[in-house]
Amino acid sequence: MAKTRPTISLPKTGPGSASWWSEQLEASLKAREALKNQRRDLIARYRGVVNAASEDAVRVNIEFEKTESKRHQLLFQLPQLFLKAHPVTSRIAQQSVQEFQQQQQRAEQGNIESQGEPPPDLERALKIFREVLQRYAGPEEMNTKALLDKNLIDVLCPAGIAAAIVGYERFKDGTRQVSESRPPSPEEQQQSLLPGEMGLREPQDIQTMVKVPNIVYWRIFSSRISPGHLYVPVDFTGSDYSRECDWLAYDFKVPVHIAKRREWQLPETIPGLRAKDDNLLVEPSGQDGLEREQLDCIEVWCFPQRIYADVSHPLQIRRMIFVKDVEQPVLVEDRRHQVFDPDGRFQTGIRSLPIKVLTLRYASDHWIPPSDCWISKEQSDELSAARTQMAVHRKKAIAMRWVNVERIMNPKIKMLVMRGEYYGIIPVQGNGNEVIGQVAQADYPRENFTFQDIGMSDINRAWALGANQEGVKEDTARTATELSLMQQATDNRLTGEKGAVTDYWLSIMEAASDYLQLYAEDEDIVEIVGVNGSKELAAWNRKDVPGRMLFDIVPNSSNRPDEAHDRDQALNIYNLMSNSPFINTKELVKKTLIAMGVENPDVLLQDPPEQPAEGPRVSMSIKSESLSPVAPEVENVELVLNAMGMEIDLKEGLSNVPDAARVDGDDPDNPVGPAQAVDPHSVSLNESDSVDRRGGGLVDAAG
Repeated sequence: MAKTRPTISLPKTGPGSASWWSEQLEASLKAREALKNQRRDLIARYRGVVNAASEDAVRVNIEFEKTESKRHQLLFQLPQLFLKAHPVTSRIAQQSVQEFQQQQQRAEQGNIESQGEPPPDLERALKIFREVLQRYAGPEEMNTKALLDKNLIDVLCPAGIAAAIVGYERFKDGTRQVSESRPPSPEEQQQSLLPGEMGLREPQDIQTMVKVPNIVYWRIFSSRISPGHLYVPVDFTGSDYSRECDWLAYDFKVPVHIAKRREWQLPETIPGLRAKDDNLLVEPSGQDGLEREQLDCIEVWCFPQRIYADVSHPLQIRRMIFVKDVEQPVLVEDRRHQVFDPDGRFQTGIRSLPIKVLTLRYASDHWIPPSDCWISKEQSDELSAARTQMAVHRKKAIAMRWVNVERIMNPKIKMLVMRGEYYGIIPVQGNGNEVIGQVAQADYPRENFTFQDIGMSDINRAWALGANQEGVKEDTARTATELSLMQQATDNRLTGEKGAVTDYWLSIMEAASDYLQLYAEDEDIVEIVGVNGSKELAAWNRKDVPGRMLFDIVPNSSNRPDEAHDRDQALNIYNLMSNSPFINTKELVKKTLIAMGVENPDVLLQDPPEQPAEGPRVSMSIKSESLSPVAPEVENVELVLNAMGMEIDLKEGLSNVPDAARVDGDDPDNPVGPAQAVDPHSVSLNESDSVDRRGGGLVDAAG
């Protein structure tokens, strides 16, 4: 008999029994089936394979145009994670640091060697784990960008809802033996201690060899759940599915040999099936699969405290797997991916259901909101109808000519007219306009074009995407102020929907973080940026993870890169921060060069030369009255000037003033004194300017 995993028995009747679960899943399936045709019609419109109502019908593929434009605006690239320690984690880290410091102080006071190790650096641990999660979000591990691309098409076009399962999976190959230590029992203590040693030395742990599963590979994955496979309680009226739903489930198929390898409790007669086309998908392939036995399964995740009376903790999670045509579940396990202490308190692990659900809006008291394509479906049909009428009109309103056969008497000329050859010369008698003319052509009414403009405007408002947002030139000329206001209104709605997509992605990464803290036993290497800005390799495993964290993204990290904006921002940051003493100027210059398009800025950078230390710059102002010998402060002024190298005795005048302190004209041999008086009779005013041509100058009369 094949080995099976231990499972939990369900009640025979009432809430939580196998029959109760069957009723819940059946009700959800019926509600989902009611939306199947609607979803298939919308995805057919997106693919452009809608059956035309007539041969002349024209289909305007609004669904493809708007879906492709909006999904890239909601998420252009993988966001950059931003981690912050939870307040509880920060408090525990602070307590660890304080306890270590106290232990160090006691060791210094007692002149003994400290036995403890310093606590890990919380900031460094957060930096390392951020790089780990960013790598797991990338294409090498979980490939969350590809997942969200598919989810956004589900949300915008066929379903209005998208889902993914975030899980941990390991692959075993037999067992292996490992050494395990345990404290000795009282009997083993007595056998290991000599007589008289009881209580004098601590007993040593006993090393034993135990068998454990040989894990050859493990992974953390995130896989899309088709809206046609998702089960949601029909009475659910909230918006946070992973926390507010009592349960969530999804359909999947698995080969029989894998089910046996996972040690499910399968019956003796296994209901093996051929892999046929999945009729529950939004768009079935229409072809049968490979000839292999598969089981139709449903995986259910629930909060048992809301369903079962014997479960008390609200965060406890239960996992169940049902197989088609098997009455009882083949697997029921509690506290999957969770750790509780002996007193039943939650320690670590997942806190919400691992089935994550994305919606962009909330429909009051309804379990699923409408998609954007469904909202604009009527306007899209009207636009296609108007375009069809235009095509029919162009086909019917072909120019036609009339011929007055009574004016053409010659049968040869009449034959030329009826034949209608291009550039043929037809001889006529009299005015040719009275022989051949054109029938009045029906014009297409202008109001029909207005009708199309109104319909397209309705669609743009429903999607919050106009011609400018899609990169299409508008026919109407608008001012820069009008375009700015329109873009601002559009950004408000798109920003709200971007927030929903960001929260969905963060919920996936939070679940991945919980799995890593539980199962990442092997040491791994990641690249981080060190304190001085250089890159370094850091080793980590689950023991290095700091604990509970708060998740966010770097602002605008999911948007399309704008090189011009990035350059302007880098230059602005450099101009504002380069003179700050708290900034590493070299790294700031490096980031600025990268933003300017320099591929290898390290080649251009060098350490600045050492500048000689400058002496103190002293500025002093002395009033003229302070230099007077009778001034009360004259002695203090003399002391200051003498300290500056000026040997001055203000009571006797200048004695030894340095040359640098003298002004032009100071000469000890030729002292400067007051100017000699000029005899007023020796000068005269030369009005005629005979000597001084400047006019009105004073000149010597003798000259």
